[in-house]
Amino acid sequence: MSAIYIQYEAKNINDMRRSIQGVRPCNGKNFSLDELLYYVHGYVEIIDLYNGKVLVVNEDGKSLNYKLNKYATQIYQDIFGGHDYIVDDVLLCNKNQIE
Repeated sequence: MSAIYIQYEAKNINDMRRSIQGVRPCNGKNFSLDELLYYVHGYVEIIDLYNGKVLVVNEDGKSLNYKLNKYATQIYQDIFGGHDYIVDDVLLCNKNQIE
């Protein structure tokens, strides 16, 4: 399975089609730390979604006032509820794809 790279720029369904794309690890099996850093543009935080999947996010994104990623936020809130939110670009992948 490829992972899903969700860019924060998506504002409507047409943008979403351009802002969500399948990606694969360079080695074909799991993402290296360098790859994760590239996708989230900074320090990596891994959010376990408890369904075999994880969201990889920028650990400092909120404190740096990065923009809301409404599609990643929806994924997060569907699982955890509440009002917390996700910012900037994220990677959604299987837990076993993290090195």
